[in-house]
Amino acid sequence: MAMASSHAAEYGELIQADRVHGRVYYDPAIFHEELEKIWHRQWVYVGHESEVSQPGDYVTRQLGLQPVIIVRDKEGVIRVLLNRCMHRGNLVCQSERGHTQELRCIYHGWTYSPKGDLLGAPYSAAYGPSFRKEDYGLATVPRVASYRGFIFASLSPTGRSLDEHLGYAKGLIDQFVEMSPEGEVELRAGTQKQRYRGNWKMQVENAVDNYHASFVHQAANDLMTARTGVDLSQTTSEQSPALSRYLGGGHALFDFRPLQRQMGKALNLNSRAKADGTTGARKAYAEAMARRYGQEKAQEILQDGPPHCYIFPNLIFIQLQVRRIQPVSAGETSIYISQPCSREFRRRLTRLVYENTNGSLGRRALARPTTWIFLNVSS
Repeated sequence: MAMASSHAAEYGELIQADRVHGRVYYDPAIFHEELEKIWHRQWVYVGHESEVSQPGDYVTRQLGLQPVIIVRDKEGVIRVLLNRCMHRGNLVCQSERGHTQELRCIYHGWTYSPKGDLLGAPYSAAYGPSFRKEDYGLATVPRVASYRGFIFASLSPTGRSLDEHLGYAKGLIDQFVEMSPEGEVELRAGTQKQRYRGNWKMQVENAVDNYHASFVHQAANDLMTARTGVDLSQTTSEQSPALSRYLGGGHALFDFRPLQRQMGKALNLNSRAKADGTTGARKAYAEAMARRYGQEKAQEILQDGPPHCYIFPNLIFIQLQVRRIQPVSAGETSIYISQPCSREFRRRLTRLVYENTNGSLGRRALARPTTWIFLNVSS
């Protein structure tokens, strides 16, 4: 605790009004204090309800550096359990996802239910009469809550509610989910994984840094202009009415709505459909949106589009990307990027959403990925 207190005293020098010292990005002691005070204490985004849609479905994630299992039990309740066997502390689930009625440690065969209850321990009689299975269930993450299908968890048994933590950011999740004509989304279309040698806060800053877009993503912006007639340079010009907003609680937003409304255009489904040959799917999508929300509200949703925002400490929405930040060490970070879909339009719009999600990623991406920049900065 003395180490943590000493760093708290130093932060006033490390973080000034016009500059931030590099130690904030590479000092292992600062990183471990962040783990303690943020990742192991605050609400952290861990997954989506659709990833464990059926009883017995599970995915494995991390809360900070603590491995956890997100599993739906037989009663349909979503639970977040520590992925550590109560016998010797080994990982119980080795796979990233799966379906099972029992969670079995491969080391000594201790077996647990999806609720975390210990079902069996081989040769348990040898532990003596004091051994009780009720005492050796998997540890449960103290607090778990969801909003619009997005699951958050906290290793701290006390603290602010999820509603208090999200604050104004709840409206950003609403904005994202309401792009679906069903009023809900699924995140089951796969995940793209990236890892870079750099601090987790670099991905945070990238998500709320509109300065780089005109340079790093110039090729993608030029192609979008050629295909749709929408000049994306307007989003970063000095005359742009688009705003960067701090929402409190660590959350931030690139608010492009003033620019889109000034342009006076709803999402131009017809021009984009002609460009990519998907007139039928886009038309059906717009009609479904109008049926659910009414024509006027649907046009407003389509005009505003999905949010471009950061929800503290690890959830990012960029267009139709859902990014989850996972720190590995002070100098290494993983990013998990998913794309949403709706049940009704899963097949017809999957390719469109995929292209939107991955246009700036991968080896043949139109826009250069930013992870190489993080590496250069870290070096």
